[in-house]
Amino acid sequence: MKLITKVLTATIFVTTLSGVSACTPANNEPKSVQTNETKSLINEVKAKRIALNELKGGIVREIHLEESKEGNKEYEITIVKRDKRFEVDVNALTGKVSEVSQYLPQKNKIKTKVSNQKAREIAIDQVNGRGTISEINLDTYNNQLVYDVEISTVYGREAEVLVDAMTGKVVKYTKRD
Repeated sequence: MKLITKVLTATIFVTTLSGVSACTPANNEPKSVQTNETKSLINEVKAKRIALNELKGGIVREIHLEESKEGNKEYEITIVKRDKRFEVDVNALTGKVSEVSQYLPQKNKIKTKVSNQKAREIAIDQVNGRGTISEINLDTYNNQLVYDVEISTVYGREAEVLVDAMTGKVVKYTKRD
């Protein structure tokens, strides 16, 4: 009996040292495939710092991460500086500023060819008529006068539609979860 105990103890000891156990599967291949394709995104703090450097100061009012139609992720950062409101888009992967736009106050002095109501209709058509407009502003985008239309869509998602205020064409369309 002592001999069997010693043999079993020695067997357990040797298998433990070699890394083999009765519970270990025969093939030691990982269950999931890991690739080097996973790229890390910059964090909100870094995105804020980049945006503030771009405008050389200001106060951050809002920041959120959004994904474009093409699948690019960007931080959209709203900054107030000297009674003006800016939106800075920072690529979440590279940290580069992709766009800076300034919000314009909605005044009767600004002449547009497309009415506010027509811009609303165009924006709602962009989301297939499934949504409610939560905000509309007259802004600039790449030196173009646009209506920036925020829409609450089905399932709690949001969309942003930029409609050219002179032609009525959709300049940019972004969905957010």
